[in-house]
Amino acid sequence: MTGSPASNVNAKKSSDDVTSNHDRCFQAGKDDGRNRGFSQSEFDNCGSSYEHGFMKGCMSVEGNTKMQVIVLKALARLS
Repeated sequence: MTGSPASNVNAKKSSDDVTSNHDRCFQAGKDDGRNRGFSQSEFDNCGSSYEHGFMKGCMSVEGNTKMQVIVLKALARLS
């Protein structure tokens, strides 16, 4: 018999989906950090991967400081 049992294939696919979702969430955060505000709904769906991407995107904008990014994120969570 050749190949992997179906359960191993499904576990691999599931792992790939998690990685893909992490990458998508990080990129969404990075894009929002560069071009838009913090999205509470994206954060609720993605968690820390979105938040880390958002910080990275904000910090890539010339003139932004880490403190400004932290304040913007905090204000977005209050609204």
